[in-house]
Amino acid sequence: MFVRCFSKTVFAFAILASVGAFAQFNESCTFPTTTTVPKQYSWGCASAHNNVSQTLTGGGVRTSGPFTMTAPTSVPTGGSFGVNVTFNPSASGTYSGTAQWPYGGFTLTASVTATYNGFVTGFVNPKYVVVGVTYPRRGPVAT
Repeated sequence: MFVRCFSKTVFAFAILASVGAFAQFNESCTFPTTTTVPKQYSWGCASAHNNVSQTLTGGGVRTSGPFTMTAPTSVPTGGSFGVNVTFNPSASGTYSGTAQWPYGGFTLTASVTATYNGFVTGFVNPKYVVVGVTYPRRGPVAT
C-alpha cells in the first residue's frame, strides 16, 4: 500500500544553562481514502532516526479518535521510529489523530489523517417498471 508522508521536520536544540538536550521528531501522514475498516497502515518515519550512541526505549500503544498507533518500544542506534496505525471509524468522514511517545530526552509525535467512505454509490436496474395504476371507482357498482 502506498502511503504519502509529508511535512517531516526534525527539531533539535540545546537548552542553555542545562546539561541535557531535547529533540522533537514530528511526523505527519495522510492515508488514502478507504471504503473498508478496520484498515492497517505502517510507515517508517523517514526523518526520525536514533542518532545517539545508545538504544532508546519508550514507545507503546496510543489511541486518538478512531486511530490506534503503535511505536516500537526500543530503537537501536541508527534505527528508525516506524509507526503502525489501525484506522477503525464508526461513521464516514475525514479523521485526524495525534500521538506522542517519550524516548528518554526525545519525543516522537505522529499526526495522521484518513478518510472513510462507508457509503456505496451506484444505481439499481429494476426488472419491472410500473407505468400506471388504475383504481376502481368508489360507490355502488352498476351491473
